[in-house]
Amino acid sequence: MKASLKKILISVIVPAGFVAVGFLTWTFIRPIGPGEGFVSGNGRIEPLK
Repeated sequence: MKASLKKILISVIVPAGFVAVGFLTWTFIRPIGPGEGFVSGNGRIEPLK
């Protein structure tokens, strides 16, 4: 394999590996659903009397 081709492959594979590891780490540690203290309702605005 030529040195220039090897250099190009390394410059593509190494950053792609970092991106893959970062993405997998983010998917495992991110919170699921709305955070604590998030208020939910039925979507209607009801009048006060």
